[in-house]
Amino acid sequence: MDQVFLRPGERPFLVRGWGNFPIELLAALAGVKPVTHCWVDDTDLGYVEELCAAFGLRHLVFGRQEVARGTVRLEVMIGKDASMLRECADIWHAPDQNPGVLLGYPACCVEEYMTWHRRYVSCDAADYVDVINWAFERTHPRPERISFLVNDVFYLYSRRWGQNGPLKRQEIVRRNTGLDLDLMNVVPWHPCRYDCPESLRKAEAVWALMLTMAPKLAVMLKTCLARPVLFWEWSRFAVLKGRPTGDGFAYDGVQPPFSLLEPERIAEIRPAAKVRARPDGSAELLDGSGAALAWKGAAPLLLGFAE
Repeated sequence: MDQVFLRPGERPFLVRGWGNFPIELLAALAGVKPVTHCWVDDTDLGYVEELCAAFGLRHLVFGRQEVARGTVRLEVMIGKDASMLRECADIWHAPDQNPGVLLGYPACCVEEYMTWHRRYVSCDAADYVDVINWAFERTHPRPERISFLVNDVFYLYSRRWGQNGPLKRQEIVRRNTGLDLDLMNVVPWHPCRYDCPESLRKAEAVWALMLTMAPKLAVMLKTCLARPVLFWEWSRFAVLKGRPTGDGFAYDGVQPPFSLLEPERIAEIRPAAKVRARPDGSAELLDGSGAALAWKGAAPLLLGFAE
């Protein structure tokens, strides 16, 4: 979904909604991402040049791919420093190199992500641990509240999808018509833990710029990200329309983004009035009198995203 970026003293600029590109561009302009990688049609190269001129950036075309007769895709690096664009392009396809730090991701997050990535080859494996659970388990002490700025539940890039992942993703998109799920994040990486100082620092910088440069995007993201999430797996979660209370979250329903969560699970969630975390991080539902309600299946993780 295209986004309008405001520029003081200049005409607004329409930023193309190429996947997560508007978020990546905000991170670049906030000084968080030295290099941004993207694929564009060769017919869009003129637009890339216009965008770079508008925001004081440079670009480097370092790859091309014919995807259909007469259709060519260009692989492009965008950033302020031409030497960094070249450095990142030179290692992009090297199997023994990871460009994460050049892309602006915290080194600790790159290292932790690669450890997870090497350990879990498929989410279809019986012992699979999602990257969300991986980050939560490394967050100590267990957080009652997590800054919504590092909410990566809906950030499906660099995730393990499994054999039916693409079809599941298509169905999730269908269930959220009108909501651009490719833009459901503030930082374009998975934090190593939810209290990572460097991720939080960079997220705050991106958010501060978004509030002034893309305020409509900021409002949409806050509505979706600053909410508690019951998390089973990447395609099965429930975003609660809730607010923090003393020891949990009061809520009055499930809100977008919607997942593929089974109707019987949603039926368990709706009658409750409050949710709080158990010592192990799993969610405990409470009715209006404060009595705990038992889950009929495995209890989800409670991710207490809030302001």
